[in-house]
Amino acid sequence: MNFRFTKVLHKSVSNFEMFYDLVFVYCISRITSLTDVVNNGFVDTSIFGTYFICFLIIIQIWFYTTMLFNRFGGMRISDYLCIFINMYLLYYMAQGTTPMWSETYFRYDLSWTLILLNLAFNFALKRFQIIDLNRDDKRIIDRYIFIILAQALFMIEEMIFQNLPATQRSPIVLAIGLIGIVISYPVFARQPVDFAHLTERVMLFVVVTFGETITCVAEFFESETETIEGDFGNMMQHFMHPGGPGDKAMEGLGGPNGNVPETMAEMGESIAETAASIESSAAAESVAETIQAAAESIQETLQNIPNQPMGQAPIGDPGQMGDGFMQGAGRADQVIAGAQQMADKAMNQVGETLAQVGESIAQTGETIAQAADKVMGQPGETLAEMGENMAPPGSNIGGFSFEMNSIFMNIVVYTMVFGMFALYILMYEKLLDRNKKCTGLIYMGVHVVLVLALSNFTVAVGMFQDMTANSNQKNIYFVVSLVIYLLTVFMLNNWFLEGYHVSPRMLVSVIGVLGVYGLVMYVFKLDYLQTLILSCVTVYVILLGTVFFYKQHKRWIRDAMWRRRRTAQREEDKEMMKQFLDKADS
Repeated sequence: MNFRFTKVLHKSVSNFEMFYDLVFVYCISRITSLTDVVNNGFVDTSIFGTYFICFLIIIQIWFYTTMLFNRFGGMRISDYLCIFINMYLLYYMAQGTTPMWSETYFRYDLSWTLILLNLAFNFALKRFQIIDLNRDDKRIIDRYIFIILAQALFMIEEMIFQNLPATQRSPIVLAIGLIGIVISYPVFARQPVDFAHLTERVMLFVVVTFGETITCVAEFFESETETIEGDFGNMMQHFMHPGGPGDKAMEGLGGPNGNVPETMAEMGESIAETAASIESSAAAESVAETIQAAAESIQETLQNIPNQPMGQAPIGDPGQMGDGFMQGAGRADQVIAGAQQMADKAMNQVGETLAQVGESIAQTGETIAQAADKVMGQPGETLAEMGENMAPPGSNIGGFSFEMNSIFMNIVVYTMVFGMFALYILMYEKLLDRNKKCTGLIYMGVHVVLVLALSNFTVAVGMFQDMTANSNQKNIYFVVSLVIYLLTVFMLNNWFLEGYHVSPRMLVSVIGVLGVYGLVMYVFKLDYLQTLILSCVTVYVILLGTVFFYKQHKRWIRDAMWRRRRTAQREEDKEMMKQFLDKADS
């Protein structure tokens, strides 16, 4: 078997390279899941920093692998082994991507180090395998080996001596690689890349990122067989979330989750436990039985409040729920009266200690009654009126489908994502000059920004489903991510075909549309559904404008080519006529 071969100048993306990209789907999914934890209405700063660093690490690994195969790959057995090893290590590395990143740093850093060593080995192997490398090729290989080994050795040193915490060493390793690439740019510029292969590899990575976006969009769908009980549960979760309309009503209870029935039931259980603890006293036996019966009664009543109207019948009749809450309040009043009687009886039977227990129970009953009053609102207020505050935006109580709003949101977001993808593919398929001679580094840098913006867009879309997230912050996050993505797409103008470069007028128009979009969002403080609709319209305005630009320039180029051919034909006819006249004169 011949292990040495000549350099492949023009290559297509192999099936193994596409298979290799599949592991990045899982890596991106794991990284995006870091942002599921919302703290104080938005993603925690430390978690967002972890998300950002992990994403850049994955992109850097992908960059090194792409450059290896683009410049020196030949899809030999060594390339297959490199892909096989890196895929498993990336999978193992993704397993260590958790919100508690500092606790899984060893698994993460070990996988990252082994990937870097594997890439450095394969770059060195190419220096031996390819027999027709020129001086510039060898210098490029040597520079990549130096940069990658510098990163790996720093990581090994830190894993052994642990001079820096995990959250600091990863940015330093990333910076070593980035600085090395920037400094080595003059070396890389001596030899152009296979730009057709590079653009296809980059396009596939963008598609992988869009795949994670589509997965997030799919979460807006709700099952058609979903029961009203589940929908009402979501409504109650919105009503009782911290800062929600029911949160203040729960201050008297102090429930940690803001759940009225659960907190009342816990109080009932606490009363029952108090009764059981004093039941051993013969003098207090009758008092304990009374407390036990009262506790079990109120516990049963309050636990059944959320289940009676939802488990058996639609909640179209709010009167049933109102009666349930009023029964709970009535039972609470009975407990107050019974507790007071028990306190009097305890004074005669077991003395001041048991009296204090009775008074404590009476205070608990008063707290329950106050909470019931808060839930019921002012006299004359019906539960149906409270539903306007309890239901999340777009929900309906009784007679309407809870899933219509989610399906409409899904349609809007999916349509918008489709437009974003169509805009990128239009530029890739119709406008990009894939035979351009360049190093490809700036092109890949632009796509790093594009992919990061798209990933943040995915996170922002997921936040729209989280009712605990701050609406203003997630709207701003969403708008900024979308605007950066759209502007970055037009930065590909530098690699367009001759004659198709975007004119300054077109760029000003795009910036103007985005400016109006941002101004409307800022002035009118749109809710999440209005934000999605306006964003979708903005995307398609820009997409249709780009299609018009392409069609117009295509017609201009066709007319210019026709005029050029016609002019050439005229010159040829003149030359032939001149030759004919010269022969006639002779």
